[in-house]
Amino acid sequence: MKNVAFLVQNLSQFYSMKNGIDALISKGHTVDIFVPRADDWEGFRNIFDDTAESLAGMGYSVRREVDRDEIYKILLEPYPMWDYSLIPHDYRIKYRYSPVCAKPDPVFRVETNIIYDAQLTYSRYEASFLSAYSVIEPVGMLKYVSYEKRERPQTDKKILLYLPTYGDISSLDSVADALSELKDEFYIITKFHHGTSFLFAEEERVNKLASVSDERYDQKTEISSLLSVADAVLSDNSGAIFESVYAEVPVAVFTDALNDRRLGGLDTPQYKLVNKGILPHAKNASEIRNALKTALSDEVVSKQRKLKQELFYLPEDPVGDFVATVEKYLNDGIDLDRKAIHDLIVEDREHLSAELKKTNDALAERDIKIAELTSALAEKDGVIAENTTVIAGQNEKLEQKERALGYYENGKLYRMAKKIYSLRFRLKPGKKA
Repeated sequence: MKNVAFLVQNLSQFYSMKNGIDALISKGHTVDIFVPRADDWEGFRNIFDDTAESLAGMGYSVRREVDRDEIYKILLEPYPMWDYSLIPHDYRIKYRYSPVCAKPDPVFRVETNIIYDAQLTYSRYEASFLSAYSVIEPVGMLKYVSYEKRERPQTDKKILLYLPTYGDISSLDSVADALSELKDEFYIITKFHHGTSFLFAEEERVNKLASVSDERYDQKTEISSLLSVADAVLSDNSGAIFESVYAEVPVAVFTDALNDRRLGGLDTPQYKLVNKGILPHAKNASEIRNALKTALSDEVVSKQRKLKQELFYLPEDPVGDFVATVEKYLNDGIDLDRKAIHDLIVEDREHLSAELKKTNDALAERDIKIAELTSALAEKDGVIAENTTVIAGQNEKLEQKERALGYYENGKLYRMAKKIYSLRFRLKPGKKA
């Protein structure tokens, strides 16, 4: 049996675990790094291929295919990667690549969390409710273990790092003009979300920022290296908000969809922090400069630094704690009775899901048949309507002929009657023939 199968789709995920993975390998544990393959219909293949090539360039052995005969003690993944999640394993553990999730919907949905035996969690905030799904294993932020300031770009301006998310809650579409107006005060560095960098649907958004960014980076550049030179951060609904808080770089958000990713009764953390006055918020582009000014104020800087202490686990040895946590599972040093009950819950849910899928498939098949029968019936109704029209036309012609015949017969009878009447009149007694 092998030790750890580590699943990764992009470099952001890899960098979040890199120091821990390196430590496991240095201790002699086998860690196989899997990067999936994908069709190119949305651009995901580009993300995956770029990730695999980058990891190979760093000297890591990367696997793209799954051998079902290989069994791993631990499957470590950021979320279900379905086909790759079928890698045989004893324990399934979820790791995080964002300090705090800014999108409860869909990240915290039941189906993508209940399946894990444990979740590695950086924040006390998330640990408080994710324990409803799995065992919570608190860990420190591994990628900030060797975090240090690096040399700043040659500029007298403040350095603004713009860190947007992608998709429907990204600020990219409306931020370009606003950033252009900020160039008198800020040197602007943009790091695109890995989705923005490679997905076909995001290409136009990338081009919008080409002229307003002094520097641009994609997934190959680790966010912590950019935070180390930034004076302020502007984000939207991205986990980068909390990267900034952790790195102690003042951050403001620009979005008109602050709570759009609320899940049931769980608000987004950025929505809560805006309401508490900890996170400056610009709803419109015209408010961005003010929001950044507020973020840079002593009051807000102090609030955000205090938030870091309240929000995160800050152990002295994050890497050592991570390795100890992994080794605990490698050695079955957990509550196995709880694991047995959790397995039953997962098995029962998977059974119900399979039954539900069967029912839905049967309903879908029934709907298809109903649609086919409805279409056939409509076609027959069309034929009937057509024939009815033809019959009506024929009836009308018949009526016309009957009327014509009636006219003819009535006219003929009239002439005959008139002739008989005339003859009778001539033969009347007293009249000469």
